[in-house]
Amino acid sequence: MLYFRRVPPMMVAMGLLILTLLPVMLVENPPVVDYPNHLARMAIIAAQGAAQGAAQGAAQGAAQGQATALDQYYQINWQALPNLALDVLVPVLAKIIPLEAAMRGFLAVSLLLITSGGLALSYAVWRRWSYWFCALFVLIEGRVLLWGLLNYLMAMGLLLWAMAAWVHWRERKPGVAIAVTSLLAVLVYFSHIAGLVALAAMIAGWEFHALLHRPESGVQPKQVVMRAGLAALPFILPAILWLSRFWLAPQAGIGTIHYAPIWRKIDMLFFAFKGYDSRIDTLTAVLFGVCVVWGLCCGGWRFDRRMKYAWLGLVAVYLAMPSYILTGSMADKRLVPLLLMVLVSAVAPAPAWPDSDSVSDSDSARGRRGRRWLNWGVAALIVLAGFRLAELSVIWHRQDAILTASRQVLRQLPVGATLAVARAESATGYTMDLPPFDHFPALAVLERQALVPGLFAYDTQQILRYQPAYQIQPNPAHLWQKLHAPTGFNPDEFAAGFAFLLVMSQHPDRDFAALPGLRDARLRLMPVTSPLMQLYEIAR
Repeated sequence: MLYFRRVPPMMVAMGLLILTLLPVMLVENPPVVDYPNHLARMAIIAAQGAAQGAAQGAAQGAAQGQATALDQYYQINWQALPNLALDVLVPVLAKIIPLEAAMRGFLAVSLLLITSGGLALSYAVWRRWSYWFCALFVLIEGRVLLWGLLNYLMAMGLLLWAMAAWVHWRERKPGVAIAVTSLLAVLVYFSHIAGLVALAAMIAGWEFHALLHRPESGVQPKQVVMRAGLAALPFILPAILWLSRFWLAPQAGIGTIHYAPIWRKIDMLFFAFKGYDSRIDTLTAVLFGVCVVWGLCCGGWRFDRRMKYAWLGLVAVYLAMPSYILTGSMADKRLVPLLLMVLVSAVAPAPAWPDSDSVSDSDSARGRRGRRWLNWGVAALIVLAGFRLAELSVIWHRQDAILTASRQVLRQLPVGATLAVARAESATGYTMDLPPFDHFPALAVLERQALVPGLFAYDTQQILRYQPAYQIQPNPAHLWQKLHAPTGFNPDEFAAGFAFLLVMSQHPDRDFAALPGLRDARLRLMPVTSPLMQLYEIAR
């Protein structure tokens, strides 16, 4: 480790940060599950804004015409929803740069905020840099990123910066702490409500510790009221915005709530490490856990006592969070990376390590060996972080080529087409070899201003709505079952009002075993009026 320590920790962090942003910069179509659906929604919002600008200004017939093709299917209903980061920022950026570049920029900024926010919180707590803080980079390539929870990614980065500001200024300059955190809390609210709840729990835990460790005078009721009031100030405006939704839209609720078994909460901790290679993921998770547990047991780590209750507050939110709420799945799972990132920030090496190669004379030989192995464990974790991020770049670059070629299929549609989708189960999720096709058909909105079923248009989450005539839409899984029905394909019983059908399968040779005409292509586009066995192939 002697040579490794010659490199300042911040240089290691900057190198990992470049590797974090590299996958986004190398691709045109980030192969994450929800990305095409979000991109399609941004195209609709941006087109409507272009049409409004054209109506108010000089003749811009092209923009007006593009919006008209989309307006017949979609409408925008602006509300103060806690899920608007994409919907507000990307269409505004699209006025300056191309829409898809703006979308990739949003993803890159989110990753930058997460990594820099984690480092900022670590420094605010400890006032020094450490190689251990680079461990947060192993948490980047996880399910939150690969599933494309883009608004939540932005919320994570903002709340880490908000907590860093609170830790840095709360005792020395409380006015500055409240002002900065209040601004960031509003931004967190408009990014994702789960991020706001997590931030409130962490600040409450921080203030609780401050009250418990008052001077010998003890805790006075006045002090409790004052600190609680100051801690609540950043959340007043977000609370008003949240409650106003129920006043403006009385029908708005919290939807179905579903809890997973409590014992699954421990199993879900692996969620933060799940990437493309289960073997590397398991090795990373085990090494991360060993470094934390071993470091705390052998005395190599220190857990900042001020962050103890802040972290426990986040743990309480994680345990109490259902797995499904407000039409959003994985509500509790998405907190896992944040939980571990805050743990990285709350823990740091003891002063004797790694700032010096020497240890105190009072340390036993066993303690010295333990710290030495821990030193190597952190180094291995940093190498794993770099490897995972480099692997992500390679996989995304390869899958981007597949997605770029696949978009040629959608370009064969006429402008303003209505496109139904039949999707095999094998076309969902993501693998190392093939990109996710769950929401790939949504790109027809960009390519041909088409009507595509399944765009994110939930009352509690998005401002996008379907026009009333298109509220009822065919389910991709149900249409897939119709293709395999014993009676064959009956266009008259198909989705009324849809002129084209896109059939998707990652493994057509297996999924289309009974339909020889479909065995050799992952994507097939056909007119609904054509008999099933008279399909024509547009592209592979």
